[in-house]
Amino acid sequence: MASVTPWGRSRNPAQHTFCYRFNYCYLRSFMIGVFEIWKRGPFTALLAALLLLVSPGYSRPTETTSLDPSPTPSTIIDVLSADIEYSYFLRMLQRNGMVPIINGLGNVTLLAPINSAFAEDEANNFDPNSLLRYIINQRVRVGYMGKKEMLFETLSQTPSGNYTISISPDFDSQEYVVDKIAAIVEPDVYAKHQQSFIQGIDRLLPERPSACEILMGNYQVDGHAITFVQQLFQILFSEEDVEVAEKKKKKKKKHPKYPVVPETCSEFLNKTKTVFIPSDSYVNSSLSKLQRRYYLALYHDFMNPDFDTTKDAVKEMKRDVTSLLNNLLIPEYILGANGTGKAYKAPSGTIYNTSLATNSSRLLLNDQVIASTSAVASDKVLHIFDDQKHKFFDSLSISLAPMIPRKALYALHLSHFVQELELHNLESLINGSSSNQTIFIDIDSRDDISDDLKSSTYGSYSTSAKQSLQYQFLEGAQEFKGYSRRLLDSKFCSKKKMGSCYKVKVASSNVSTTINDDVNLTREPIRCVNDTYIYFADDDIDAPINFKQTLGQMISKTDNKDDLWHLDASSCFKTIEILKEFKLLSLAENAQGYTVFLPISNSKAGTSTRTHWDRLGLVLRYLNNNEKEFKKVVKNLFVEGLIYSDFQGENTTFKTLQGEDLKIQNKNLKAYSNDITLNDTQLELPLAGDILFNQGVIQAIDQVLLPQSLQISTRDLIEATFEATHKAHYILDFLEQFPKLSSMVLGPDPNHSLLIPSPSSLKDFNVTVSFPELLEFLEMHLIPNSELPKLLSCVDGGSVFSDHTVTAQSGLLSTNHSDVMLSCRHSQNSDTTYLKFHEKDNLPISSYDKDHEVKVVSHGCSLGDQSGKAQTCVFLINKPLNLDWLNHSKHDNFLHIHLGFVSVGVGIILGLILFGAVFFLLVLCLEKPRKGPMSRPTNTFEEEQESNFMGVRSSEEEGIPWDRGYETDCDIASETESLLPYKKKSKHRDYKAGGSTAPVSIRTQDITKHLNRERNLPGNY
Repeated sequence: MASVTPWGRSRNPAQHTFCYRFNYCYLRSFMIGVFEIWKRGPFTALLAALLLLVSPGYSRPTETTSLDPSPTPSTIIDVLSADIEYSYFLRMLQRNGMVPIINGLGNVTLLAPINSAFAEDEANNFDPNSLLRYIINQRVRVGYMGKKEMLFETLSQTPSGNYTISISPDFDSQEYVVDKIAAIVEPDVYAKHQQSFIQGIDRLLPERPSACEILMGNYQVDGHAITFVQQLFQILFSEEDVEVAEKKKKKKKKHPKYPVVPETCSEFLNKTKTVFIPSDSYVNSSLSKLQRRYYLALYHDFMNPDFDTTKDAVKEMKRDVTSLLNNLLIPEYILGANGTGKAYKAPSGTIYNTSLATNSSRLLLNDQVIASTSAVASDKVLHIFDDQKHKFFDSLSISLAPMIPRKALYALHLSHFVQELELHNLESLINGSSSNQTIFIDIDSRDDISDDLKSSTYGSYSTSAKQSLQYQFLEGAQEFKGYSRRLLDSKFCSKKKMGSCYKVKVASSNVSTTINDDVNLTREPIRCVNDTYIYFADDDIDAPINFKQTLGQMISKTDNKDDLWHLDASSCFKTIEILKEFKLLSLAENAQGYTVFLPISNSKAGTSTRTHWDRLGLVLRYLNNNEKEFKKVVKNLFVEGLIYSDFQGENTTFKTLQGEDLKIQNKNLKAYSNDITLNDTQLELPLAGDILFNQGVIQAIDQVLLPQSLQISTRDLIEATFEATHKAHYILDFLEQFPKLSSMVLGPDPNHSLLIPSPSSLKDFNVTVSFPELLEFLEMHLIPNSELPKLLSCVDGGSVFSDHTVTAQSGLLSTNHSDVMLSCRHSQNSDTTYLKFHEKDNLPISSYDKDHEVKVVSHGCSLGDQSGKAQTCVFLINKPLNLDWLNHSKHDNFLHIHLGFVSVGVGIILGLILFGAVFFLLVLCLEKPRKGPMSRPTNTFEEEQESNFMGVRSSEEEGIPWDRGYETDCDIASETESLLPYKKKSKHRDYKAGGSTAPVSIRTQDITKHLNRERNLPGNY
């Protein structure tokens, strides 16, 4: 038989050398050589033949020339025995008792390894079944094979069928190769008696893994990763790791093994001959991330002992995995020349049209998807498909599990959340019948959270678990990008409490998305079919709670800038205190809900500690003294009906809890706020600043809404300033002394407002009804109502009256006193207003009236007309305007000193010191210097003379000897002279009857006129 290739070309030189060792091979080589030379020319071929015949190597040994020719081998064993190249292989057959078996076969093909094949693996152990892998159960003649790969079954048995091999042409070496490993070096040796062929191969055939071993392991096929399909098979057929199973057993207590049909991979692939497998990269480009997560969810569950997936979820996911795999199985062999060009139907019903790609042996499905490589397992053919422009599942019309919300939740390991929905008959929200919705789910609802924590989570809802679950579903497929604040409708509705569905407020930015002020969401949604989006939240999504609990939570969050950023804590405390006082912390159900306008916004708070209630001023004092009216005001804050911050109605009328009409109109809906009008009150509501509770919504505003029916007169405001401890200094008593002034403020058509000093300050100034200048005092404290807009703007902190603004003439406030003008200044930092006397001339400054300025402590305006506008206002100031500010020009000859007690004391001391110093200087100046010799000092030790009387001396006498304090007769004798002018002597007078005891007439100088001379001292001195 010619040893030529199917294409008629000679073998390579190495194979020539190998065959020269055997006569049979030599003859065959000879014929091949002659044939090749014949192509070059007949003469050349004849010459070469003669040379070969006479060569020594061709001659037969002499000792065999006399023997009969050997018979031609006729059985497979005979062929192997006749050729020494098969000695090793024949020995293996004999050791394993395969000779009788082979002798009994017919119409087979034996793949016989030559001896050199055993050199690489001499220790290879064979058993009968492994040797049967070398026997093809049909005749294979290489000479008749084409250029396509072919698949053959052997006599070896596997759990799923016969062991298979492939024979394919190698275009580089121009040989046929078995299993792409062993080249056929001795082709088509024929055993006539058994009608079989022997194909000599140069290598042993390693045992290939089965399809189940590949799919249940972590193999790669020709460098292609196929872990996705492998994990699908492992989900269905792998046995859990013992350690993992024990952990789950302890965790779940009882978790029965769910029956899977079929139970094993071999059973599942029993009727399968070909498997289509997309590579991992091709799967990633053909399936969405959610689809991949869904199909592999159970694999992660099996690998992680913390996951506790529900029984229903496991069944559903396994069913979908089985359905997907059934699309990849074909009951016939499809490889090269085997089965291509036909249409095949998968167990799922999917039909595939097969063919070979042009100029290639690669499989082409539906003229779109081409296999990257093919692998022959021990029992199946595996076609691997890698990345290409056509998506694998779409191009092959493979039906996938629709990613309805329920399956998406399974993919996210939220089977217990699904179970909870089904328990409350809410499965319609997730079974695909609902569309265009958004779902918020707490991340702690995952299946890897402990059962105890889950039960406590669902049990913590103030509403029922069903209502809380409904609250997590929103109408519309919502995406949150950029800066926005929105109110969205949930699927939790209550006709009894709200008459509508509850709202969920969402605030988003480029950084984060928050719902209901404190729960953060994931940035990107998980998209399901029917326009359903799923977001994970970092905390529970609780349905709104009752009004009282909402206020409590509101207080606890006012310090958090990220939550209720627009609330003022002090106003919140004050408001709750008032609501509690009037027992309005619980509301009756009205089937339409409530909107509560609470004065708790921080838009006007600044750094001031005053609440919005405190800003009512004297009105609040009046209300505190009139509980009935106060309750009306508080009930007026409650509106029956729902008014959200995104309100866009026009001239809509609601009723307050007090029973009054409230007309609301939208003025301007902006990106972050909404300008609305309530009756005549302008309000700005921050979008999504709503505070939700289970019967409605709280709107935080920056003022107290007063009912239009509320009537507060000027007299009521004045009476609010009354203090029982200062009855004698009651301003109302002062006004009643002057009917004309009283009518200007308290009359039916008042045209003046009033500045009222605090009663304690009136006492300090001793202002009573008997005050002599009371009329002028009152006129000084009356403000024409025409000046009210400027004054009220200043008190409210208008920019014209800011700390750094110098008020112009047009900004001055006139009073009923023609000489009194006031300027107003508002301190933004302290939220305090000051009224300053406008000085035409520079006035002396005292400590009490420093800068001639008074502080506005409080104020209030009368209410009562139908529009609710202020008519006359009363301003409580900390001290009165001083009349001395006007009277200083009338007393220019008198120094007005109004100092504090410390200053007065210091002044008195300084005055006394100054007066003493001046007086001492005067005495020194008036005293004349002495002339003449000084008297000899008296001997201290001389005997003292008795004197009859004590002399009287002037402090200005000179030359009088020192008498140690006693008068002598000499003193009496010279007494008169000493009183005369210097150097003048007078005659001694005769005292006659007066005797020595008569009083001496002393002439003294009158110095008072000198002391009074132009010294501006009191005349009595």
